[in-house]
Amino acid sequence: MSRRLMQLFATAIASLLFAAQPHAQDAGTYPSRPIKFIVPYAAGGITDTVARLIGTKLTETWKQPVIVENRLGAGGLIGNEVVAKAPGDGYTVLIGITQIIQAPSLYKKLNYDVFTELTPLSLLTYSYNLFVLPASSPANNLKEFVALVKANPGKYNFGSFGAATSAHLHGDLLNSAAGLDLAHTPYKGAAPLLNDLLGNHVSSGFVDLATAQPQLGSGKIKVLAITGPRRSRLLPEVATFGEQGYPGFEPVGWTGAFIPASTPKPIIAKLAGEIHRIMHLPEVLTRLDGIGAEAVGNSPEEFASVIRTDFPKWAKMIKDAKVSLD
Repeated sequence: MSRRLMQLFATAIASLLFAAQPHAQDAGTYPSRPIKFIVPYAAGGITDTVARLIGTKLTETWKQPVIVENRLGAGGLIGNEVVAKAPGDGYTVLIGITQIIQAPSLYKKLNYDVFTELTPLSLLTYSYNLFVLPASSPANNLKEFVALVKANPGKYNFGSFGAATSAHLHGDLLNSAAGLDLAHTPYKGAAPLLNDLLGNHVSSGFVDLATAQPQLGSGKIKVLAITGPRRSRLLPEVATFGEQGYPGFEPVGWTGAFIPASTPKPIIAKLAGEIHRIMHLPEVLTRLDGIGAEAVGNSPEEFASVIRTDFPKWAKMIKDAKVSLD
């Protein structure tokens, strides 16, 4: 199934890059009316904040309103489907997250196909997960924590910000890679998880950098490792899992912009180019750094490459963890 999805995705990308698109003249007057950004999650979160930040800058440049619409439900599936089924005219954009390429491995059937009905515009931000302990934990680094858990079978657990989230998958991966027996404790979001870590009610946890940021340097938590292929420039002193002998934690969370695959190539190029420019503005970089989101802003082709690389890695983690949301 995964191989078929990747073949379909490759075909869609090839079509985007090389096929002649109709209505190319539309790009000259685009946009001539308001643009809608669909955010599949609640207002106030990172995805919503990124959408509104880009929308404000687009409005300033193009003199057309950008309306951010939060379409909640089914863990993001509803908002994703809204854009996948929207007209390909450039006026409906999805601001989604990594979940969009995890969903095909978590559900037996979806009402849309991310690889054929949506086209990537730009990867917007990276969101790293931190492996965190309460300050009272006797372990001070990852090696000590692994030894501690092995010496006390059945005593320790890990918290995640939800079942089937990247935090859950990373916890299962740590169990497998280090030979641990950490029990999984899912929370309804990263904030309540962090609160329980601060209160010493959970032994360890995977918390996204943005949520943990206000407590970094407070002495109330210990950060043992960070996910990703390299250290975050926002937290350069924290070593990756790979650096500490545990490969496989390279895929990270991200926010990204998508558009219906039927959108003409010139409009895709115009919108993607403007988003790329916005994501590299000094004031945008500063704002995102302030909320713990590492700005990226790349091309459709570069974002497509990230998706091709990340999809099979998440699929393997989900399969190995035996996680399903059906």
